[in-house]
Amino acid sequence: MILVGLLMMVGASAHALSRGCARDGLTSVSSSDIHRPSMVLVHGLGGSPLEFRELVAQFESSHHVYLFCYDSMGKRTSENGRLLAAALISLNDERNRLGTGDELVIVAHSMGGLVARHALNELALQPDVLPAIGKVRLIAVDTPWHGFFGPSDRNGSKSALMKLIGLPNGFDQMRAESVLFIGDKKSSDPALRDGLYNLNLPDQFSIEMVFAARGRLARSYEEANLRALPDALVAHFTTETPVRGNAQFMNFWRALLSSANYAQFSDELRTLAEENHLNGKSVTDALHRYYPILSGDHESILRSKESGPTLSTYLDQTLPTTTTTYASAFLRTNAWSRP
Repeated sequence: MILVGLLMMVGASAHALSRGCARDGLTSVSSSDIHRPSMVLVHGLGGSPLEFRELVAQFESSHHVYLFCYDSMGKRTSENGRLLAAALISLNDERNRLGTGDELVIVAHSMGGLVARHALNELALQPDVLPAIGKVRLIAVDTPWHGFFGPSDRNGSKSALMKLIGLPNGFDQMRAESVLFIGDKKSSDPALRDGLYNLNLPDQFSIEMVFAARGRLARSYEEANLRALPDALVAHFTTETPVRGNAQFMNFWRALLSSANYAQFSDELRTLAEENHLNGKSVTDALHRYYPILSGDHESILRSKESGPTLSTYLDQTLPTTTTTYASAFLRTNAWSRP
């Protein structure tokens, strides 16, 4: 399963990293403008910054757009997360010199969402840089928060099968039980000791999660074993039953817990439970509102022009709003219609 899922994710763009990137790190695709907020675009496993053509065209007049170029195949996710964190610190120095205090927006696709989340963890452990960094808003697009099936890589080990196949480093920490997800107290990297979702982020950082309507690479709450989430949440909010499941299920649940919209989402479910109106359908309806499913599949979501809510419209309508009401603002202007 890990081989099929990850190799499909790489697809035809496995060697696309070199296209559109002169070097690793941030590359500006906008002219300098002190009045424009910054947007950083982060591609996924085996992907390319060229996948963001449509988003660059959409936002280059309103934002200073940067592409984050990195070796998604040759380096582990956590290594790339550290690289992104360092790049954001450097970018912040530049933005301060330019005199802009606007919120920094990161739009990250697929594994790029995990890279960006680890980068935020790295920054959260550097309290000396946090006051200068300011607000950072991560919008993760069809990110595999659950991870894939496969053996753990604790202590830097790989299974005999994976060694035999010779999978590149980029695959290692995509496994649901990898150090990236579940942590390793003995890790030399403090950001890896507690796992991806167990480090509390400062209030100045926020994470939103949106998903593609089709495809099986990055699962939403409507796919595979994650479809059990609504019933699990009914039990959780009505009888305080702990949410339990396998590694993939728990990874996804912890990702929801750390998202910007979880407080409003949980308040709504708690109110429904008190009114005896909480059931699988009402939970699913709430998930749709706070964690939208957008038109397209895992790849085409970045450029989808299909009917129904698209990533383009989501970003266009929510970027100017307040962090705590992003999803709500989107749904107020788009009567929900499943793509």
